[in-house]
Amino acid sequence: MIKINLIIHKLSSLWKSILLVLILIFFGFEMYTMFIQNYEGNIDLPQLTGNFTQVREMLAKEQQKDEFCFAIIGDTQSHGTFEQIARELRSESLSFAVFLGDFVRKGTEGNHNYFKSEYATEFTFPFPAFFVVGNHDVDMDSFPLSRFEEVYGPSIFSFEYQKCLFVVLRTLNEPYSNEESLQ
Repeated sequence: MIKINLIIHKLSSLWKSILLVLILIFFGFEMYTMFIQNYEGNIDLPQLTGNFTQVREMLAKEQQKDEFCFAIIGDTQSHGTFEQIARELRSESLSFAVFLGDFVRKGTEGNHNYFKSEYATEFTFPFPAFFVVGNHDVDMDSFPLSRFEEVYGPSIFSFEYQKCLFVVLRTLNEPYSNEESLQ
């Protein structure tokens, strides 16, 4: 009976140690994420990134080509998939890319800081990238549309490239108004 109690005690100690290690790993990851969101991610977007006038004008100045290619990128919230796709896109001969919204999980300053940090350090494209605002990208309180436009440029814009007109409209659910997109 003493041997059984000793074995149970040893197993119980092992499980407690494993649980303690898992808890420490979890909190370590949370601290790292908070650091990235609040400090490291508080950086500007790379030069060829955003819906700003200077990025759009740069495209308009390119010489005429016989053909061109661009990428349309949807919901990037998967784990690892977008990173792999981004690596492949960087090796393509693309003229520009358009993110179709929902490139962060929730519209908070921290989530956008994390995205900007990841974008700047891991998958900056060698061509311009534009951002269409999605419902996950904004929040009335923590990351309003006005803040989105400060960080990424206007949410409604157009540009001409190689005699083709590209128009980006904003269509968000309430409480946002889409009236500007319709004018």
